[in-house]
Amino acid sequence: MNRLSLTILAAVAAFTMAASGDTSNFRLETRPAVIELNSPGGFTDAGYTLIETILHQRRRGRPIATVVHDNSACSSMCVGIYMAGYPRYADPSAQFMVHAPRGAKTGQIRVRATTEMIGRLASLGVSARWLDHVRRSDGFSGRVDFRQSARELVSAGANIVTSLLSGS
Repeated sequence: MNRLSLTILAAVAAFTMAASGDTSNFRLETRPAVIELNSPGGFTDAGYTLIETILHQRRRGRPIATVVHDNSACSSMCVGIYMAGYPRYADPSAQFMVHAPRGAKTGQIRVRATTEMIGRLASLGVSARWLDHVRRSDGFSGRVDFRQSARELVSAGANIVTSLLSGS
């Protein structure tokens, strides 16, 4: 697979062009892509848009893998974006974090937003058993951030990381 690192800006540009129907000068959508992530997360609305963009491209037959390298982290909304790719690579020591999302304007945790986040993660393939473990560990309560390494996620059967990168 040819490696093509996309920035979030490029992904948003792809979505904007696809939504407007102006793809005449945009040829990225047919080439395989690898999205390299190292992110503390971000706003859910923007994250959900990126997830839908990646899934749309994959449904059209475009291979899009995601990767989190060593000394990198994929936190909060980044986990959903990571899940939209396939395959999903990670260095064994790469760190992942999920938690209850906070409102952009108020900073408050809303039950509806948390339920939607959990549902989205499940729809992207995260193991129901692992999500229940996070829930029982207060990971979606707003009191703690739930963190695990890629190696721990694979051991737990979370179905987040599909392949650990070798050589680490």
